[in-house]
Amino acid sequence: MTFVVPLTDAGGKPGNLLNVLVPQGVGGTTKDSLVMIAQVRAVDKKRLAGAELGDLPPHIMQQVDNGLRAVLALV
Repeated sequence: MTFVVPLTDAGGKPGNLLNVLVPQGVGGTTKDSLVMIAQVRAVDKKRLAGAELGDLPPHIMQQVDNGLRAVLALV
């Protein structure tokens, strides 16, 4: 099982714990985007066919991790 979290257009909004800001150009994004932590989904790896679109740097992934811990009530 793999967890996926969607991205959306930031629309000028700042990031926060549940909507982590990914600046334009980072991780393959073409515009400022928000990782929508509260919309995490579990999917089977078979559904993830195709090439990877990009990687997020460790400092952004740490923010995503913090948000997921809050949403999933993990210590």
